[in-house]
Amino acid sequence: MEREFGNGRASSICRPFTGWREHERCLPVFRDIPQNRLQIFHRYKEHGLEALCGRSRRPVRYANQLPGRIEQMIVRLKKEKPHWGARKIRELLVRRLAGDARIPARSTVHAVLDRHGLVKRGRQGRRNKAEGTALEWGQADPIPIG
Repeated sequence: MEREFGNGRASSICRPFTGWREHERCLPVFRDIPQNRLQIFHRYKEHGLEALCGRSRRPVRYANQLPGRIEQMIVRLKKEKPHWGARKIRELLVRRLAGDARIPARSTVHAVLDRHGLVKRGRQGRRNKAEGTALEWGQADPIPIG
């Protein structure tokens, strides 16, 4: 059971809980505290060697994510009325939902539209580039002092 899985976890966890001296080389990669060791050992007993491989750190759910029904309604309204913006769509949601669900903020509606590619970017105006004066270029005579 000396296979290397998950930054040296298998070699240290799969052995009995004796002889942890060799495991100390894994400390910089894997925070070795007793709670972690026991948690990984229980995961190994439950799921086998695959439990010791790296797992995704992506959250299982997002706490403040909009309900799918509301997000679909926002996208549908924008596709029906492409000239409407986030403010008008939000006001329509306020009227239609009327207390059935929490109404998202205007910025949230805009973020949903942006995520689905339904928002055009504002015009990026060209800034005037600064130019030198005639005095800097030596084309004009300086005003005599004195």
